[in-house]
Amino acid sequence: MHWWDGFDLNDGHIMVSASGRAVLVDLYCVDGHAMFHALEHDPVALAREIPASKRHYMADIGRIGRSCDPEEIAAIHSAVAAVNRLG
Repeated sequence: MHWWDGFDLNDGHIMVSASGRAVLVDLYCVDGHAMFHALEHDPVALAREIPASKRHYMADIGRIGRSCDPEEIAAIHSAVAAVNRLG
């Protein structure tokens, strides 16, 4: 995948379950900046790269909440919806 950015192993992704078992959550890191650049500038290529069945949470990566204002978030959600209409 073009936007793979390795594993995200910071302390917030290592937790302990109620039973005391160590669990790892949300380990996969996506280069959100590059992926959303592709979404904006080449949505057809992005639609080819990521099948529709895998795009369900595409606009829900952490980068959006940390670095975008409400208008940018709305634009990203609209762009994802447009790519989803491509198939």
